[in-house]
Formats: sequence, structure tokens, C-alpha cells
Amino acid sequence: MTKKSALIVEDENLIAYDIQQTLKSYGFEEVEINKFAEKAYDSLARKNPDLVIIDIKLAGQMNGIELAKKIQDNFENISVIFITAYSGNSMRENAMKTRPIAYITKPYVEFELNKILEEFQK
Repeated sequence: MTKKSALIVEDENLIAYDIQQTLKSYGFEEVEINKFAEKAYDSLARKNPDLVIIDIKLAGQMNGIELAKKIQDNFENISVIFITAYSGNSMRENAMKTRPIAYITKPYVEFELNKILEEFQK
């Protein structure tokens, strides 16, 4: 089984750490956390992760949807999951245009993330 890597783009430390531990329990070998979309994007080319979990509202200039659009435009094999407190219809519609594999609202239930990760591992 090949080891997977992931990038978490989340500005809430506790949530990011919790997601990181969950990913590691699913066999993700390298799980980087970044608070800023701009820095996360810079690391994508170097790290080329299998999965990126993105919050929509982030510190810095770029939001999570903009980051996902850049991923969609420039990387072929990176899957995206949104995990966000923003669940409004227009926000969700804009996010879904980037073709994420999932959209989870906060506070998220760990079971929901686990189910998505199980499907991702197949």
C-alpha cells in the first residue's frame, strides 16, 4: 500500500490538529498544516499531496474557494475536501464548482470525516 500525504489549510489550531490526527490514523504518512492559502499553494508543487482539506474562511488574502480553484486549474491528482462553518447556499454552490470530493460543515462529526476518508482510501 502506498503512503498518502495530505495538506490541511485551516486557521483554527485545534481543528487542524484534530484533523491531522485523524488523517494519520488512516495511514497518511505526511500531514502538513498551513493557516494561509497563499503559503499552502506554494507548498503544493513541492509536496504534491494526495488530499487537501480546506477551510473556506482563512487568514490572509486568499480564501479556501480561491485556493481550490487554483488546485483545480494547476494540479490533476489532488483531491479536495472543504470543511467549513459556512453552509449558505451561495457559498456552497461556489465551493462545489471546484469539484471537491466532499463538503463538511463545522462543527463536524468525526464519523463523517472518517466515512469520507474510508471512501478516499479505496
